[in-house]
Amino acid sequence: MAIQFLNTLNFNQNEAVSFRLDNQPNDPGTPLGGQLYYENTTAVVKFYDDVNSAWVTLADAANAGVSQLSIANAGVNAGTINTSLVLNAGTGAVTIQPMQFGGSAKIGMVPDASATGDDAKFLQGDGTWSVPAGVYKWNLNTSPSGTPGTPEGIGNNDTVIVATNSSPVDISGISTTSGVSTFTVAHESITTGSSAAASTLTQGDDFDVVTVLNNDGYGHITAVKTTTFTLPTSVTTVTAQNGVYNTGSAAAPVIEVDYTANTNNVIASATSGTISKSHWLLAATDSGATAPTGSVIYGQVSDIPLNSFAVPAGNVAMGTNGGTLYNIIDLKDPVDAQDAATKAYADSLLSSALEFKGTFDPATGEIAPSTGTYLYQLDGAGAFDSSAARVAVEVGDLYIASGSGNFYANTATPLTSGDQVFGQTAAAADASVEADWAVVQSDTDVSTYAAIGIGNTNVQASGSVASGYEGSNTTGDATGGSVNVDYSNGTANLSLRLGTASDAGILTVVQGSGIGVAYNASGGRVTISSVGNPSGVRLSLGATSGNVTKETVTSTEQSWSIDTNAELGTTAINVTCQVTQASNGATVFPFVTRNGNDLIISFTLLPSAPANDAYEVLLISVA
Repeated sequence: MAIQFLNTLNFNQNEAVSFRLDNQPNDPGTPLGGQLYYENTTAVVKFYDDVNSAWVTLADAANAGVSQLSIANAGVNAGTINTSLVLNAGTGAVTIQPMQFGGSAKIGMVPDASATGDDAKFLQGDGTWSVPAGVYKWNLNTSPSGTPGTPEGIGNNDTVIVATNSSPVDISGISTTSGVSTFTVAHESITTGSSAAASTLTQGDDFDVVTVLNNDGYGHITAVKTTTFTLPTSVTTVTAQNGVYNTGSAAAPVIEVDYTANTNNVIASATSGTISKSHWLLAATDSGATAPTGSVIYGQVSDIPLNSFAVPAGNVAMGTNGGTLYNIIDLKDPVDAQDAATKAYADSLLSSALEFKGTFDPATGEIAPSTGTYLYQLDGAGAFDSSAARVAVEVGDLYIASGSGNFYANTATPLTSGDQVFGQTAAAADASVEADWAVVQSDTDVSTYAAIGIGNTNVQASGSVASGYEGSNTTGDATGGSVNVDYSNGTANLSLRLGTASDAGILTVVQGSGIGVAYNASGGRVTISSVGNPSGVRLSLGATSGNVTKETVTSTEQSWSIDTNAELGTTAINVTCQVTQASNGATVFPFVTRNGNDLIISFTLLPSAPANDAYEVLLISVA
């Protein structure tokens, strides 16, 4: 942040050494007359002309070498717009001279083309306008074969019309793209259709098929050849396989299946025991069915109830040795002694019994040894992660701790090796909480800051306490230092020692002369501050108040007078002064004078005077 000077700087004809102009990318807003800056985006120096309300360029990098401007041949077309600028690369001089031509005194001047028909003229090297000599035309060949015929000359301003005298040739017109004009000749679009009605073919009907299309070199069809096909009037040959017979006549054949007489049919094969793997026997009626005896009817194996089968003559296997095993599902709970039992029935018998499930690491919750399954898991901060996977809990599940750690990351439930947890409330997988378990300690642990256990309390020896703390005067003493420990029937009673000039202990801070004491009831903190009239003070430069008097001078100037004797008990000459911005504490530099007991602070802040309380003053007495 720039240091702010709030009054005019007078260098008293001294040099401003090694300074640079204000760098800005654009013209500053609300400028004042004479304001100067360097525009760093265009490399120009500008000042503000408040008479004409405009920024004026003083210098720029492009024109830094221009030293003079002169007019050559001042007597020739002087003062007209027919001039040009000539730069001397050696001297940097810029010369303004008329536009001239020829080699005479008018080199470079463009002549006036004011005669009739100027659009057909061109500028010659001697500086005159002339009509081009000669005739410019082209020939149109009218021969359709491409061989040159009688040419038709096309001259200046002639128009050529391209037309067609018959269909299907189409002239689509002229189009212009990128200055090039093109006309297109093409076939017209031809719409075709079929008027033939759909028909159904039967035995013995004839139908025609297009088999050959002849065309010329231009794609026109010149001939069409068709072939007539006739559908047969009847099927004369039917070959029968085993158990299938062809009956009837050749004109009306009938295919029948014989499932009784022939030995190679399905029924006969089934009764003879020679049915192959490719055969499927669905069902066969007996003499009591509505269908004739021996008939094969449609049926599904899934429709046959299992109790319709005979009693097994051996074990019923639910899988193969080493293969996939299958469950018997949807069983009824057992009633008789030899009934099969369901899992639910077995679980109900074990609901009140403990079942050892294994060991686990209390620090991570992982079931040992490194199974990848967990009673609980922790997040990156070491807290219980309720979103992580964990095993289901059944009533009676028993796990034993292997190692040390906090159960479910709860510091109030520390576990060591041998401690046991068992399920007391069933919980689904990924849903258990600490309350679903009961914890049984295998021993009483040594006490810590967070857990009750075996231990005692004593005052630490001075030689082993942490830096900044007070210990016992003698190693092993229960009494000494800042804390006293007294045992009675196994109970340690603690008390604090009063502090002295040589020993640390309890101290109370009281208010003295020129000192103020304030206690923070919630934090135990003590604030000590000076009271009365100190040697330093901070005052706001606002409206007239107390020992600060506001004195308005102009719209852009402002001053305040401060009575230092009333504030600090001394004259202004014995007081140092620093002015800061109230918003951020940055130091600024106004004009400061001293007159008796009055310290005067004057601002010249363009474009307007400072607002009340925008600045503060820091005063220090050096008397």
